[in-house]
Amino acid sequence: MSEQGKKIQTTAEVLAHTNAIPQQFYATEKSLVVYHAGKKPKGKVLAGAVVSNNLKPGNVGFVTPMNKKGNVESMIAKTLSNNEASITRRFSFVPIPNRPMQMGLHVQESSEDTEINGEVKLLHDGEGSFNLLPIIVGPDSVGMGEPFTEAEIKAMGFELAPEINWGSLLKGVAKAIPVLAETGLSIYKEVTSSSNTVADDSNGEEGILGIIGSIAKVAVPFVSAIL
Repeated sequence: MSEQGKKIQTTAEVLAHTNAIPQQFYATEKSLVVYHAGKKPKGKVLAGAVVSNNLKPGNVGFVTPMNKKGNVESMIAKTLSNNEASITRRFSFVPIPNRPMQMGLHVQESSEDTEINGEVKLLHDGEGSFNLLPIIVGPDSVGMGEPFTEAEIKAMGFELAPEINWGSLLKGVAKAIPVLAETGLSIYKEVTSSSNTVADDSNGEEGILGIIGSIAKVAVPFVSAIL
């Protein structure tokens, strides 16, 4: 990656080099599928986008927001590269107890057969790093919070799965977080609202990601930044 590419962090900077084409996807049990011709895949139909960044030729991303599940807001992104294996990840924004103005970004491979809830194992790299990132939210900015303590992890209902090597799961994520500055506060208010705790993704509700135009404002710049 060029030095210029490494410096791209804000939404405006990322979008200046981003191409996004609307795309219909099928969210299957294990992946995000693009349908062109032939037999249609089995899965939920979702609106999304194909994303590329002019500074990162050979890389492409496919992204779509998911319907909300309880008080969790999620999007699924599949990224492909000329020199790396493709990976499909679910990025979920979750509430964090006892941390005002913070929320968690939970990153999972979409092939996991468990939903994003209190029973999901929190992956661990054997060195104290998790696939749940604490995000500090302000009116016009976001940033990384202090690492979680073991007590906080237990309070959120996660079960540690020590020494799982999740490889490239978090690649580029921390660098992409600043592009959430314009929408972070809205997402935070949604995931911490008690009125959303009974929602279910089977009812077709898009949640705040759909309301604030997640394709353009959240998903596209975020995926372009992690390519």
